[in-house]
Amino acid sequence: MTLKQKWAITAGLVIFTTYAIVCIVMYSFIYNWLLTEEKGKVERTLADVTSYINSGPSIEELRRQRGMLTTIVDQQQTVRLFNADGLVLVQINDKSSAQPLAMGFEERKVDGERAFVTTMPIEIGFMQGYIQLVHPLQHFLAMMRYLLKAMLLAGVVAIVIAVAGGYYLASLFMRPVIELRDAMRGVAQTGFAERTTLPARKDEVGELLAVYEQMMSELEGAFLQQHQFVSDASHELRTPLHAVEGHLSLLKRWGKNDPAVLEESLDLALAETTRMKTMIEELLALARRTPTTEEARASVNEVIEATCQTITSTHPEVTLTLQLTKPVEAGITVGGLTQILQNLLLNAVHYSKQDPHIDITTSFTKDMVSITVADNGIGISEADLPYIFDRFYRADHSRLRIEGSGLGLSIVQMLVHKYQGTITAHSSEAGTTFNVQLPRYKP
Repeated sequence: MTLKQKWAITAGLVIFTTYAIVCIVMYSFIYNWLLTEEKGKVERTLADVTSYINSGPSIEELRRQRGMLTTIVDQQQTVRLFNADGLVLVQINDKSSAQPLAMGFEERKVDGERAFVTTMPIEIGFMQGYIQLVHPLQHFLAMMRYLLKAMLLAGVVAIVIAVAGGYYLASLFMRPVIELRDAMRGVAQTGFAERTTLPARKDEVGELLAVYEQMMSELEGAFLQQHQFVSDASHELRTPLHAVEGHLSLLKRWGKNDPAVLEESLDLALAETTRMKTMIEELLALARRTPTTEEARASVNEVIEATCQTITSTHPEVTLTLQLTKPVEAGITVGGLTQILQNLLLNAVHYSKQDPHIDITTSFTKDMVSITVADNGIGISEADLPYIFDRFYRADHSRLRIEGSGLGLSIVQMLVHKYQGTITAHSSEAGTTFNVQLPRYKP
């Protein structure tokens, strides 16, 4: 059974149950109200007849004036006057048979039908007797049966309308869920190539669709990163693997007996292995999507000074000039800012002249922190400048011999964007300048 069918049946049952309860309450109220009205008719008729008899007419006069009494008594009612011995003296209407003289008001079966019977003593002239009124309930019961049938018929119509309405509402409410199901099936069958955009809604279902869209975007990003990682790894690792394979083949054939060739091949194989290790680490850094638990808060001056100390220890030939403002904190993790600075500084070292000189300048505004790294390197041409943040991009053939994987600036851009920052590059023959804008830390 589908969810729409369950919804329709449930709606029908709820509406029918509610309708049944309302009908039972209404039927009970109307029944008691009309029954009270019938009792009132009996009391009024009995009071009118008794009042007339108490005015003093004789039996003969009552018999002669029965026509007038019929105007007092309802057509369906029967009134009889009895003497003390139980003999009928006067009868008004003859709709019901005489009943035993049981004093008081009661409901009983009269001629097979329900009726009210009232018997009470009365003085007829100077004679003691009894008056009995029989009030049939046929009209009352017929009206209640008609009302019950009408309620049952209306109940059937209500069920049909409730089920149909419930099915329609279920279809209406389930439409976005069905669209979500179809979209998920489409992704399962064709992947993210033909991903469907679901319409926005301002309700709980809309929140579900928004979560789905966010999840799909995350999955698509992870899928594309995985695909990019495999593609990059297979493409870039091929060259060093071929180099290592070539040197090992050379050693196997005849180089292992030549110490010079052996030493050169081992050095080259070790260098290529180190390059592959670095490249794999950088590829993993680009492909990594797991959020860090480190707080996005870094003291800019402290991180710059620590990173510069690391660079000068490994590249003592580099001259670093720092022009730092007063201490300020950026909305980025210490590890992220350190990696950005390391990659920019190493890039400047690799592409600088024999006497590398790097200037690092900071400034800040109310909302942003600016870090500028300028070198005196070989510069980047205007044609190459738009592509320097692409993976594995090298500006020209002369730079292919420079150490590095071609991933450093891609990692820098990825980290800057991750923390809602921007990075720009300007270059001339006198060197290249990178400017990083990061949001200030706000507690």
